[in-house]
Amino acid sequence: MLRRLCWILLAAACSKNVPPSPASIQRNVSLSSVAGCPAVEAKVQESAVTEMRARLESAILSRQRWGPVNFAGAGAGPPAAPGPSAYTTTNLQVSGVDEADIVKNDGTRIFALSGDRLHAASSWPPAALAVTGSIQIEGWPTGFFLAGDRIAVISALPPANDPKAGIGICPANLAASFMCGYFGPITAKLTLIDAGTLDVTGEVWLPGYPVHSRRIESRVHLVLRDPARWPQELQWWPTGDVWSDEARFTAAVRALEDANEKVIRAAPLSSWLPPAQRRLEGGTVVDVPYDCGQFEVGNAPVRLGFVTLATVDLDQPAAPPARTTILGEVGLIYASKESLVLASPHYWWWDSDGNADWTYVHRFDLTQGAPKYAASGGFEGHPVSQFSLDISEKGDLRAAVNTQKVRMDDKGAMRWDRSSFARVLDASLREVGSLELAPGEWVTGSRFIGDRGFVVTFRAIDPLFALDLSDPAKPRKAGELKLPGFSTYLQAIDRSHLLAIGIDLPPDATNWRDRSLQLSIFDVSDLTLPKRTVQSKIGSAWAWSEALWDHHAFNWFSDKQLLAIPFSDWAPDASAGAYWDSFVSDLRVFEVHPDSIVLEGALSMKDLYVSDGSADWRWSWSPAIRRSVMVLDPSGTVFVYAISDAGIRVASLGSLDLPLATAKFPRH
Repeated sequence: MLRRLCWILLAAACSKNVPPSPASIQRNVSLSSVAGCPAVEAKVQESAVTEMRARLESAILSRQRWGPVNFAGAGAGPPAAPGPSAYTTTNLQVSGVDEADIVKNDGTRIFALSGDRLHAASSWPPAALAVTGSIQIEGWPTGFFLAGDRIAVISALPPANDPKAGIGICPANLAASFMCGYFGPITAKLTLIDAGTLDVTGEVWLPGYPVHSRRIESRVHLVLRDPARWPQELQWWPTGDVWSDEARFTAAVRALEDANEKVIRAAPLSSWLPPAQRRLEGGTVVDVPYDCGQFEVGNAPVRLGFVTLATVDLDQPAAPPARTTILGEVGLIYASKESLVLASPHYWWWDSDGNADWTYVHRFDLTQGAPKYAASGGFEGHPVSQFSLDISEKGDLRAAVNTQKVRMDDKGAMRWDRSSFARVLDASLREVGSLELAPGEWVTGSRFIGDRGFVVTFRAIDPLFALDLSDPAKPRKAGELKLPGFSTYLQAIDRSHLLAIGIDLPPDATNWRDRSLQLSIFDVSDLTLPKRTVQSKIGSAWAWSEALWDHHAFNWFSDKQLLAIPFSDWAPDASAGAYWDSFVSDLRVFEVHPDSIVLEGALSMKDLYVSDGSADWRWSWSPAIRRSVMVLDPSGTVFVYAISDAGIRVASLGSLDLPLATAKFPRH
């Protein structure tokens, strides 16, 4: 009703040639249940009409702003030996809240996804490393969980009746938009596997594409996203030569809006949200539909889409998953053992003076088993990554966000004012505290630890802000450290020190080749005076690591103060022979202490080539290392495992250049 009212007011303003205002921020956001398919259909149609009209109105505004300039294309639419004494596992944001990844291990076994296959390897003792089996996973695997002897693989399946269909995000007949294309109903599949035998023990299908997941004990929580399928009869641009005349163009767009609304109102729910599908062993295709009795609708302006929070209990795999579907979109999530928070951006309809980035958050209680909706709220700005969000022991939600506000200058041109903030919301998701960090700079990395927060922002230099969050209503900057470059991930190595990975950019550099990958140690024992005690530059300007943007690749072994990261570089040498010889891809291992970072060595898999093709033409490549495992044996020796799509290699820490064993994954 609120969204419909917004549109009525907007249309009234338009009829008087008054520049309309975009959808305002909903500061009392909430979700409410919708019972039955007719009610869901009505809500979908209502949201679609609002979004369609807003998109077409933006074309009128563009015409008014820029005049009859040349314009092409349409607007965008929507063992026997003693076991190890310690070993590393998946790097997690919250202890006890597991995250799906492409590699998992239990100290004696390593499991790895490579393409559409899950490989199992016996990894202990190290010298006996060997692949013990593999299994093909239906669809495209995105990650998996390992819980004892149970594996749960998450994958996305294309439409069973049209497996070659791509995934688009807007109407199929919007031919001029580069983001468009046909897409069918995507199905998420959870394949349950016995870790010892690799036998499939269960399968669960759900409609939507898997975008996030967490595991807390036996419960796997999946967040699925599904775009709305706009009717193909919709038109997103008026026909005829009307662009040159503002009045004719406006009238044509308004007529098109009315015609499109009739199409939308006539489109049944099944066309907006066709059921996902799966193919049975005999070839029969069956539907995997949504449940109209499990929908929630918010009162805030967000883009039309469908977000499902589903929970599967591995202890009861035959039980139907608990599901809740929300009309809207999902960005990031955060999960503790008690709560799961979904974040979604406000939909402004179009750029206008005064628009500010805004994020809506919905909290679900996880303490009762199946997720239960608890509260909604919001804050100005957008979080950067899952580490931008955190829930304190008191239940407060803390967020490190980037803000962007639109303003018109005195010449009528649009400008965007940027800044960065720390926000604090109470358990009911009502904002109780806010702190501006750095005007003009955006957050690149953050970490919340107890009642302290550490945030890195960047424009030309890299300030590290140390925040005192002991009073949620009055978050404050306790200290600040300014350095060139920036950090993207922060890892606490003890109560007083942070280990960071990032990019070094000398402030006086005149050549981009002066940049490099870097590791840093920050002493935060005194919040008022944070300082960098160690900096270690790694590689050339071409160097990069997956650990820069995926914390699962950042392998911290706290027992031995060791860090392993995948590393890639390009170091051309005039004396080198083949062009390929200039490429570097290995696993770098460092010993890290509060006052030192020492390179222990590199474990390379460059000789493991993978070949593909036919007898007429084949090509080969050396897959990059993506993950690692470190294991400590009872005698105190550390063994390092490197994992790529080609296989697994192990060496002792003291002799990384002399591998003990290599297990190649079979090609299929």
